[in-house]
Amino acid sequence: PVVIRETFAKTERVERGETLRLECKARGYPSPTFKWYRRRIGENKMSLIDAQTASILRIDNFGTTDVGVYACKATNVDKLGKKHSVESVRVTVMELVDCSGRTDGSDKLASIKPVIIRHPVGHPEVHIGAGVVLEVEAEGEEPLVYEWFRNGEPIPGIGENKLEIPRVVPELEERSWSYQCMVSNKHARVMSQPATVQLVKKRAPQFTRDVTTLANRLKRENFKVIALSDLDLIEMKNAVELFCSLLDKGIYGFFYYAGHGFEYNNQRYMQPINSMNNFSIEGSLCAEFVHAQMERKKPRLAALLFDMCRTERE
Repeated sequence: PVVIRETFAKTERVERGETLRLECKARGYPSPTFKWYRRRIGENKMSLIDAQTASILRIDNFGTTDVGVYACKATNVDKLGKKHSVESVRVTVMELVDCSGRTDGSDKLASIKPVIIRHPVGHPEVHIGAGVVLEVEAEGEEPLVYEWFRNGEPIPGIGENKLEIPRVVPELEERSWSYQCMVSNKHARVMSQPATVQLVKKRAPQFTRDVTTLANRLKRENFKVIALSDLDLIEMKNAVELFCSLLDKGIYGFFYYAGHGFEYNNQRYMQPINSMNNFSIEGSLCAEFVHAQMERKKPRLAALLFDMCRTERE
């Protein structure tokens, strides 16, 4: 009789384009012959693989159409002419795919290597202080691990497929960032396409020298500093909201504005960079409004300094 000694696991994984190699070790007298069978995805029964009669099955340039269940049958004939056959354990062969492709297999034979099926979408025009959400969708053998990067540097503490940025607040010089997500499991890791988050484009900066000098001085005194330049009206309101969220009882708050402005009915107005009307109240931010927002948080000190024109609106 024929005896098969199994030499492969019940599941094999092959990279696309690589070589599948399965070996069926059988012994008997006389020496057995071999036939290999395969059931592709979507097929109901095993089919004979032509021209594969050796104990080793070899398929070069393995691809999606080669994914399936494989088995080997070893047969010999004894002296009395009696045929003896035995089938090896059936082995499921899966395809490992890279991050740019997906397998066409069924759920049971789906890729075990992470595959990103939806990349994060960039935000090319974000107002300062606005929130941004980046999300990636991936498939693969669980558990999947997510790690986010900004400008190539890892962002600590983010272990989900979604990255939430509550407020986009730049430094004076930096207004654009590239985000990517790396998805990994025990088999491999893949990187998403980059998503760019960029603030609304501005004209050449103005009034930044005084802001930078003052910001650096306050930092040396251990103040938490938010230093922004060339804001439109939406960004100015967002910046004030962000600034006031840091105030509380016992806190020293210092607000400094350098730029264009005007005065009307004993109230001062700060003009955004996109102001179309030199004296538009609706298109400007009232300094008294900022002061009132600060006082609502009851800080120990609320100081405001304005370096701007106080031209009277007629």
